Amino acid sequence: MVACVSVAAWGLTFGALPVSIQTFITKAAPDDTESAGALLLSIFMIAISTGAVAGGLIVDSLGPIAVVVFGGVSAALGGVLISVSSKAAP
Repeated sequence: MVACVSVAAWGLTFGALPVSIQTFITKAAPDDTESAGALLLSIFMIAISTGAVAGGLIVDSLGPIAVVVFGGVSAALGGVLISVSSKAAP
């Protein structure tokens, strides 16, 4: 049951993320929406490929458990960064 709720929550949040980012991009650059969309897509592709390469290197050198640890530490640091930057913003 917990897994079903977790997967549903993940699907709802992950499904809303690209739409939210695209809306923000459209409002931030109303005159260049096509270019901004292409830049967003390029950034997503670079992030996915960089994560795949980094994950593969970590698995090869430290094993599969290290990827989970690295992901957890990265998520925690990202949460701290978002928390600190949102408090600093007006």
